[in-house]
Amino acid sequence: MKSEELVKIFLSQEQTKQITTQLQKNTPQYIHLKGLIGSSPAFIGTAAAKQYAASHLFIMPDQESAAYFYNDLENLSNEQSLELKEKKILFYPASRKKTHNPENIDHTNILLQTDVLNKIQTSGNYFIVTYPVAICEKVISKSFFKENTLKLIKGESVSIDFITELLIEYHFERTDFVIEPGQFTIRGGIIDVFSFAGENPYRIEFFGNEVESIRSFDPVSQLSLEHYEELVIVPNIKEKSKSERITFLAYLPAKSVVWMDETEFILNAIQKENENAFAENLREESTF
Repeated sequence: MKSEELVKIFLSQEQTKQITTQLQKNTPQYIHLKGLIGSSPAFIGTAAAKQYAASHLFIMPDQESAAYFYNDLENLSNEQSLELKEKKILFYPASRKKTHNPENIDHTNILLQTDVLNKIQTSGNYFIVTYPVAICEKVISKSFFKENTLKLIKGESVSIDFITELLIEYHFERTDFVIEPGQFTIRGGIIDVFSFAGENPYRIEFFGNEVESIRSFDPVSQLSLEHYEELVIVPNIKEKSKSERITFLAYLPAKSVVWMDETEFILNAIQKENENAFAENLREESTF
């Protein structure tokens, strides 16, 4: 039986209809589900989302359970083969490989975080899967995110010097070759940049001050992958700055639905993470 057929079965269930009826009310609703096993929470969430259009945040107890749940949602929505920019099922991980260790930043995870923050500020509804350690990390404010995002359009006029200054201001590192997010290089009228909003780096070619072409490329083979009409360059959302730091939850649209598995455990974990983060911020204040 195909996943679409299984979702239809859950859609026809009286319990699913009751959930969506409650979600459609104008006042906040608190719904307790019990007796769910295996992949049934993913089926319930997918079915409910088809009846109630909104962004849905799923908070799982830990990273491992979040990864399994994310995989279930991807399979149900047939998104496994889609590129990051096309996905509606999103994973929001912690930025560090080891909790509260500032030296263990994972650039791939920061890229995933940035993609989520960038998408949920635009129109559209998304499924976001996360866990306590991740959502307790503070991120840059919405205004700072917007002000420090550069959009380039094919055919527009902009100088290479101006882009270079902005990238340095965004704390991008100038290197000989770009191999990870946060790096850029300049060769004549070509800028290679690895934004924190894409799976691959981009090559921007100029004719004078005109953006002649924008394309992604493989950093290993240097072969072109895809051409674009525009490009968004997003800085590292974890870069230390004097900007206001806010919770990830502040980015969620007003009518978002929050799902939690093992609610009491998650709330206790969030409280513990916040206490640890507060202690860490006190230690880092002198570095700002």
